[in-house]
Amino acid sequence: MKNYTIDKSGLETDDLDSPDKSGWRYWRAKSPTDRLEALEFQRQQLFAYDPTTARLQRVLSVTERP
Repeated sequence: MKNYTIDKSGLETDDLDSPDKSGWRYWRAKSPTDRLEALEFQRQQLFAYDPTTARLQRVLSVTERP
């Protein structure tokens, strides 16, 4: 997976109701893999999730039998 950084000097908002905006054309020109990688990056930013430190939850536990 690629490491991304955010250049906050280039952020701008856009109206999502209009498909003729450049953002819509930009993402349609990207491959599905690129779009999914960008979506995963946004998810990690939103939930403060770091995949290098995340661990699986323990699902099994040891119990004593009588």
